[in-house]
Amino acid sequence: MASFRVVVVALLCYAIHAHVQVLVVGGTGNLATKYLWPAFEQVRESSTVVLQFWAGGVADITSGETTLKSVPSASRLGVRYALLRDGADYKTLAADPSWATDDITGVIVYLAVPPQFFDAICHHVHAHLRHPKRWIRIVVEKPFGHDIFSAEALATSLRGIFADDELFLIDHYMGKRGVHGLRSFLTLNQVEYAKWWPHLSHIQDVHNELNKPTTTTATAAAARFRHQERRDMTVSVAAGKALQHREVRVTLHFGTACVLEFVIQVGVSLKYDTKLRQGPKGESIQVCDALVESVVPPLGWVADNNTTSRQKLAPHK
Repeated sequence: MASFRVVVVALLCYAIHAHVQVLVVGGTGNLATKYLWPAFEQVRESSTVVLQFWAGGVADITSGETTLKSVPSASRLGVRYALLRDGADYKTLAADPSWATDDITGVIVYLAVPPQFFDAICHHVHAHLRHPKRWIRIVVEKPFGHDIFSAEALATSLRGIFADDELFLIDHYMGKRGVHGLRSFLTLNQVEYAKWWPHLSHIQDVHNELNKPTTTTATAAAARFRHQERRDMTVSVAAGKALQHREVRVTLHFGTACVLEFVIQVGVSLKYDTKLRQGPKGESIQVCDALVESVVPPLGWVADNNTTSRQKLAPHK
């Protein structure tokens, strides 16, 4: 996924001649093996930074190394495995001659684990892997906590041990071209619907996860949310599993005659390498007749040349 590359490049861009240790905690899990290691491989091919990679996990050394060998990108990167179950293991890693080399200028720790483990891992990293002569960056993925209270508690805890410029909180989904188009569209267009629903900016996207291998029966649900004051204004949300089509779509209804529809993606593969070959596809914004003369397209979006309608906007090819 391209946004993984963006995050890593942003972390490294100011350190052109750096020698950096990259530790992915959860480095043998699904996120790392499907997305992170392939993305890091692309970063290394285009970067002058010397990168040394480590995968941290709770499995024993033999199991961890076996898993890494089965991941082509991890094998090509020469990823080393580190057992990281408790503070003592982090201390052991810090003393490893391959980790503690004098030429290391910085450390990136990427947490590819569920949020309930963020706090303990970050405290272990702070206690054992922080070095006074090296910069450190901590990257945490969504979800950040399981509700607003746990998220606030986690933020307070992490800011107690790391500076703001040492913490990178990312949502790789927000890197999608269609999501950027949606956000840009809502920012650029000061039209009547913005007055009708002041909290529209809180509705960012609806994500339909389709074709889950663990789901054997097709399942679907739909809901419609109606504006408290404007009863003719609604937001429709639909989701399903084990369906034939993979899609992310947001539909906003303003009365019976005006509908804004944002298609974030259509039919994109879950595999990283396939994503790169496919590229983004299917993104569009359908604008109703009542707004077509007044809307401003997102930057880089134009009227779709494949249709005679002026109501469909799509990214410029």
